[in-house]
Amino acid sequence: MNKTWFTGNLTKDPETTVMQSGDPQTKFTIAINRPFKNQNGDREADFIQVKCYNKNAENAQKYLRKGRKVSVVCRVRTGSYKKDDQTIYTIDFIVEEMEFLSSAQDDGAAAAPAEPAQAKPAQQAENVPQGFTAVNEDGLPF
Repeated sequence: MNKTWFTGNLTKDPETTVMQSGDPQTKFTIAINRPFKNQNGDREADFIQVKCYNKNAENAQKYLRKGRKVSVVCRVRTGSYKKDDQTIYTIDFIVEEMEFLSSAQDDGAAAAPAEPAQAKPAQQAENVPQGFTAVNEDGLPF
């Protein structure tokens, strides 16, 4: 089984490029706090760079911003290349599943649009992504 699971906060806004195939690739780095403090009493973090392709790449670029919390399930891809007669080994974390754990409302920031704003349908409520329906939580039984 080739699975890794990371939950943390983005260190900066995602960066998207278009590959030769025309498909998008989005990269971002997740800061993950360690569960213990060092000798000075400070909490350290690990910084994991992940890559997304296709629909995950589009969604990451559209909805993620610096500081937002995200959980990703990745597969590990290893590789190598030659540079100055030395072999450089690489490890990539490729996102297979992604869950957004915070939103613009959670961190007090307004979501910056990744693309030009389009007219919203009349029935769509404010801050509800296209394709989703606003629900009045007062009527929910839980």
